[in-house]
Amino acid sequence: MAPSVYDFTDYKQYLKALFNEPGVEKGSRSKLADFLSISSSQMSQVLNGTIHLTSDQGQKVCEFFGWEEDESHYLQLIILRARTSNRLACEALDRQLALISNAKRDFQTRLKLPSIKSVEPESVERFYSTWFYAAILTLLTIPDFQLGKTSVASISEKLGISELVTEQAIGFLSKAGMIALKDGRWSATEHYFHLKKGHPLLIQHHSNWRMEALRSIQFNRPSDIHYSGVVSVSKEDFENIRKLIEESIQRFTQYFQFSRPEELVGLCIDLFKYD
Repeated sequence: MAPSVYDFTDYKQYLKALFNEPGVEKGSRSKLADFLSISSSQMSQVLNGTIHLTSDQGQKVCEFFGWEEDESHYLQLIILRARTSNRLACEALDRQLALISNAKRDFQTRLKLPSIKSVEPESVERFYSTWFYAAILTLLTIPDFQLGKTSVASISEKLGISELVTEQAIGFLSKAGMIALKDGRWSATEHYFHLKKGHPLLIQHHSNWRMEALRSIQFNRPSDIHYSGVVSVSKEDFENIRKLIEESIQRFTQYFQFSRPEELVGLCIDLFKYD
């Protein structure tokens, strides 16, 4: 996966990271130089020396790579930051870059997931109050669990909960508009949502699924992966590890979006430091 511009405050380092990415077309650096109407030696001086791109050249870089408006705006800001020498101006730009970068680290923004606006707040609160609502909603994307007459029994057996609980949960999900019954089969609707970073219900959501992860450990299934560790790393490596995890989550999301629904799977990922 190509590096994200939002993980950089030095445009030269970002461009070099792009060109060094495995699978990048050979000669891309020369092609960019041609597109900017500069020589290869001038391109090298930009990347490795004290010469900076102009704002106009920065815009042409964005056109060359086909970036969207947000990415283009951020690149222009880090070019401006590199060309600025006034201390107060630099500090103001640093604050602006940090705000944008932190916002883009929010997975709803980066993965372009829908918000919870289409679901009533009371339904959202109930949905995240316990683990099995999300589990049942996800199971109803799998054909084996969608048949209306047998859904309650098959879901209850799969999750180890009572049929009464399952029946009530399906009724709630249907009333909330998250699932619908058509031609005798249940299916999930488009009313998916993702809690933004800092949402008060996130703690409950994370707790629900980490408790389920702990419960799964006792089964000792060969297919499952459980790993916990405490390590000491450099500040730079911590940021590198965080970026790797973010990239992996984006790849997981792509798999989930296009994978044929056959298995209910839990995924919990944590990386944290002590400040």
